[in-house]
Amino acid sequence: MQHASELEIPDGPLLEVDLGCGDGRFLLERAQEEPDRLFIGLDRDQEALEHAAAEAAVLGLENLWLADADLATALDGLFFTGRVHRFYLHFPDGWLAPTSTTTLEHLLDALEPRGEIFLQTEARSLAEAIRAALDRDPRVDMVEALEASPFDARSSRELSCEATGLVVHRVLGSRKDEGEPYDEGWD
Repeated sequence: MQHASELEIPDGPLLEVDLGCGDGRFLLERAQEEPDRLFIGLDRDQEALEHAAAEAAVLGLENLWLADADLATALDGLFFTGRVHRFYLHFPDGWLAPTSTTTLEHLLDALEPRGEIFLQTEARSLAEAIRAALDRDPRVDMVEALEASPFDARSSRELSCEATGLVVHRVLGSRKDEGEPYDEGWD
């Protein structure tokens, strides 16, 4: 399995990145729904990545790339500034700290104008902390808490939560257009 630092991401297609993609269920569905986009799934679980790669091969998905990455340390400089259309953070409780402003800064730097960050988690405190951090960032145009996912695709953990009645907290944030003024840095 290729390491995330070895990815050579082409210019052109809209880029959507799932940070902690696990078995890839969500991305497998998204890649089928949007064949003109490039989807990248990053995770440190080799077995899960291999499972997702095998499924992608069976489905003939050339627009889905998977790579090994320790997300707690790998995000700095991984994506070109302004290149990513959307980041997905599905249940990042194990690697994303509620006070991790550095991680959010890397993600916001990599987002294109009007690009989005979508987070879902069982941990209400994490969702609230990320929502508050995005609300404070001057580069962010809109932040909303969502009761339901805006996507038809579902991650395995999301389906498990729904099946067992666990509440999933969701946050969607959008970066400002390039023409909209913002101050650099955090408050």
